[in-house]
Amino acid sequence: ADIIERKVKALAGRILGSGKRAPTLIRESACSVPNSRNIEEDLAREGHVRRAGPGLYHLAGMCADLFNHFDSVFRDIALKVGAEEEHYPPFISVRDLKRLGFFDSTPQYATFLTHLKEDVDQIDTFTAEVRGDQGPLIPNGHGSLAGLEYMMASTVCCHAFACRSDSTIPNSIVTARNICTRYEGRNLAHLNRLWAFNMREIILFGDTPKYAEDGRRCILEETEALLQRYGLGYRVERANDLFFNSEFGKRAEFQRGLNMKIEIRLTVPATQRSVACASFNLHHSNFGKRNNITSPVGKPIHSACIGFGIE
Repeated sequence: ADIIERKVKALAGRILGSGKRAPTLIRESACSVPNSRNIEEDLAREGHVRRAGPGLYHLAGMCADLFNHFDSVFRDIALKVGAEEEHYPPFISVRDLKRLGFFDSTPQYATFLTHLKEDVDQIDTFTAEVRGDQGPLIPNGHGSLAGLEYMMASTVCCHAFACRSDSTIPNSIVTARNICTRYEGRNLAHLNRLWAFNMREIILFGDTPKYAEDGRRCILEETEALLQRYGLGYRVERANDLFFNSEFGKRAEFQRGLNMKIEIRLTVPATQRSVACASFNLHHSNFGKRNNITSPVGKPIHSACIGFGIE
C-alpha cells in the first residue's frame, strides 16, 4: 500500500505540480444533427465493429466505408494546400525516436517490437514451448527473442523527420497515413481511445515560423468548414501533451503559452462528452535542431504537423 501511495503521489505531482490545466476553449459550434442514441452496442451487434483486444478493433461494413471516406476527405485537404503523398513503414528504430526526444516526453506510449533470434536451436526451442493448446503465451524475457531495436510509432510525423535527418530541404508539405500506437492502459476505451489506430497527418517544413503558422491556420479553417458541412458539433481548444516526466508542468505551460497545440474535440450527444479527433501542432525549430534539418540558408527548419485520427 505504501508503494502504491508513493507512486500515485509522484505521478500526481508531475501532472498537477504547476496547477490545474483545464482545456482553454477557443470557439465551439453546436451540433445540427443531434443523435441521442449511444450507438456503440448497435455497431457491435450488427458486426460493424469487432473487438480484437484492449484498444484493438476490427472495422467492417459501414464503419469500414466511413473509414475510407474520412481518410479521403482529410487527404483532399492535404492536397488542396499543396502536400505531396508519402508512405512509411509501420516500424521506426528506437535510435530515431531517441533522437526526436520521444523518451524524454511520452515514453508511456511505447510499444516495442522484436523477433526470434537467428539461431536454429533457439527457434526450435521456442516452437516446442508454444506449440499446441498448452503453451500459447510467450513468457516475459523469453531467451529466444532478440533485442528491442524497433518500435511502433506513436505519430506519423516522426517518420517524416527521421527520413530527412542531416539534410537541407526547401519549404514543403507532405501527407501520409499510417498505423500509430499509444498504450494507455485502463484509459483505452472503445474507438474513443485506441492502442493501435490510423492517423492521417499533414507535415509542414518551412524556413520561417510564419510558414508553419500560416499553414496550420489554413488547415484548421479547412477542417472546421468540413465539420460544419457535416453538421457536427465540436470545440476548438488550446491543449498540451501529457508529458510523462518531472518537467510536465513546465512543458505543458510552454506549449499552452505559445499556442503550440490546438485540438478539435467532437461532441458526442449521447454521452454529453467529447472526443479528440484532430490535433494542430507547432514545433518551432525543435525538430529541425534535433535532427539537423536545415533550410537552404543553413538555419534549422520550422515545422508543424496536423493529425486526424481516422477511427
